[in-house]
Amino acid sequence: MQYEVFFDDISQGVVTLINGASNLSASGTVLINIPGGTTNARITVGVKQNGDDYGALDNFRVYE
Repeated sequence: MQYEVFFDDISQGVVTLINGASNLSASGTVLINIPGGTTNARITVGVKQNGDDYGALDNFRVYE
C-alpha cells in the first residue's frame, strides 16, 4: 500500500505504508502538512492485494 502527495501538481514522492505482512498495522495515523501558499493538494492511494483477503481505508480528513 502506497500513497503519493502532490502540492500544486508537484509530487512529494511515493510513501510505502505496507510492504507485505511484515509491517502490517490495523491502525495508525499519517499527518501530512500542506505548506502555506499551496494552491492545491491531492493524494493518490495505491493498493496491490494478493489473495482473497480484504482491506479498507477510512477516516480521511482535511483540516484547515
